[in-house]
Amino acid sequence: APAPEAEASVPEPVAAPVVERDPSEVMGGAERELGEHRFILPADVEHAFMTDSFSFDQGFGALASKEKLEHPFTGDEFTLSAFVLRERIGAQAALFDRVALDLRIDALVAVGGNVETAVLLAGIAQPDASIGPKVRLLTVGPAQITGGVYYRYRKVLIVSPANAIQTAMDQGEFTTKGLVDEQNEKFADPLVAGAVGWGPIGLQLALKYGVSLDKKVAGNVMAVGTALSLDARNVTSKFPLALSFEYLLETTQPSEDEKDAAEEADEKAEAADVKTITAGVFYSGRRDLQLGMRYSKMLDPNFDFWFATLNLGYFF
Repeated sequence: APAPEAEASVPEPVAAPVVERDPSEVMGGAERELGEHRFILPADVEHAFMTDSFSFDQGFGALASKEKLEHPFTGDEFTLSAFVLRERIGAQAALFDRVALDLRIDALVAVGGNVETAVLLAGIAQPDASIGPKVRLLTVGPAQITGGVYYRYRKVLIVSPANAIQTAMDQGEFTTKGLVDEQNEKFADPLVAGAVGWGPIGLQLALKYGVSLDKKVAGNVMAVGTALSLDARNVTSKFPLALSFEYLLETTQPSEDEKDAAEEADEKAEAADVKTITAGVFYSGRRDLQLGMRYSKMLDPNFDFWFATLNLGYFF
């Protein structure tokens, strides 16, 4: 008898292999990496990157004169001191991988730290806003150079009870004239910035020259800065921390009003240099996140000025 035909076996369905997707494929922030280094965007030095990003800074600090000053009303010696609050919001939108539009809003408020200071200088408010395009000029291996120009507007409000008191004494009647001094400054800020990365080390350099659009109230400002970042994540992924160091030199030319006042006093108005050093520590485990703290100190022969800042940046 013929052998029975074997029953055809039905293959069991095989599940498709699960492929884990690298989260870095959809994570923002790739634009801030060069030479396998993940750069920390500086606090005050211009950076050379084209990103889609948002940042927020909250800072607190204090200012005090190094030497005792003579109070103009009482003749007593006192230390000029103030508490400082600073907030900054920034956003950048990259277009076609070569052009980016930057927007920044920076607000600084200082209030007198003692009674003697409050009589002379009760407070200072200095809102500052800038907007403008930045263009990627060159990218070669681990190095990149960008250039751009910003329009910047700054308002300075100074509340001085001493001025109001002196005005009232001169006029022989109570008046609030002179209590608040207001100054509006406008600048066009051309800039060039560069960055180069070597694994755990990143170096940034920048030059910005602020051209005053009203030299009667404000002079030109040149800013030269450098930033160094060291990322331990490149050595071991178990230690995702980065250190950052910055140095900024700002040279402000005297305004026409300052030159006229100096000439009346038989003096010469000189350019003013402001040097600021900053050090920070950041979490570097995520490419789309910049989270850390900075400490800044202004190097001034007459004043001690420091502030600490919390920084949050997100890259889309």
